[in-house]
Amino acid sequence: MIDTHCHIIPGVDDGSPDFRTSMDMAVIAAGDGIKTIVATPHVNSFDLTPAMIRAYVAALNTRLSDTGIPVSVVTGGEVGSFLPPGLIKGYSINGNGYILLEFPHSHLPANASETIRHLTLEGLKVLLAHPERNPSVIRNPKVLAGLVEETGARVQVTANSITGAFGMGIRACARHLLKKGLVHVIASDAHSTGMRKPCLSEALDVAVKILGKEQAMRLVFDNPRAVIDGENIV
Repeated sequence: MIDTHCHIIPGVDDGSPDFRTSMDMAVIAAGDGIKTIVATPHVNSFDLTPAMIRAYVAALNTRLSDTGIPVSVVTGGEVGSFLPPGLIKGYSINGNGYILLEFPHSHLPANASETIRHLTLEGLKVLLAHPERNPSVIRNPKVLAGLVEETGARVQVTANSITGAFGMGIRACARHLLKKGLVHVIASDAHSTGMRKPCLSEALDVAVKILGKEQAMRLVFDNPRAVIDGENIV
């Protein structure tokens, strides 16, 4: 499997605090069947530069290779929607054009579609981070459906949302989005080796029951691979 949302870079945000934890997270991911992880530190300013992310990822991959942990890490970032669209291209996943976009946790802004369009005009593809946890979407999932239809953005739902670890309201929203075909990628949004660890298999099992095996597997294999390679998700 491929995990396209993971705070595995050490010491840059509220995710892994050090390389030891990052390595332990990779061990957990490998045990769950994850082979590739996209490092997506929070990018809420430009203090954490794309060059810094590349350096951290290279150092982490060296340690993973040296210790025989069968996981590879690629670059990315979880980019705040308030940042200027013209300056965030360097944070695209694996440098191939997908931006993992995070809207405010409290609401979906009125200018959400405009923000996505501006990114599209920059030649980027937008992957929306955990909209099932956004109160605006929980209250009215049709808002997300309209946004996807209008802008062509793709949707990434958190594994823990599907399993219920974030509560029953978020669980219900995540599963509703699955049933409506509004989930394109399942990712861990892992921050640690504890509750928010890099695991996808339990959520995949739920998705299989809702969608069937072939369609569910696309959400952790084919579509994440398309994201890394910069290809369109249909």
